[in-house]
Amino acid sequence: TAAEVNQDSHVETPEIDADFALVVSGAFLKLCTSDGAVNLDGIAYACADQAKLRVVDCDLNLDDNTVETIVVTIDSDSEPTGE
Repeated sequence: TAAEVNQDSHVETPEIDADFALVVSGAFLKLCTSDGAVNLDGIAYACADQAKLRVVDCDLNLDDNTVETIVVTIDSDSEPTGE
């Protein structure tokens, strides 16, 4: 069963008898609401770093077969007008 995949694949045991894997894709989207969600790829950034931002909002999804883009402005105490 899928619950046994982690146990069967442990490198601490000599047997690796799991010949399958369980992959979950898009689970985040199943909780999609019109409220939307914003996620950053980190909690702190150096001056030269790039922040990667992911926005999921079902109201903005115009085509399930296309990844839409939106413009986001991020501001901070040191950059009050945003970039």
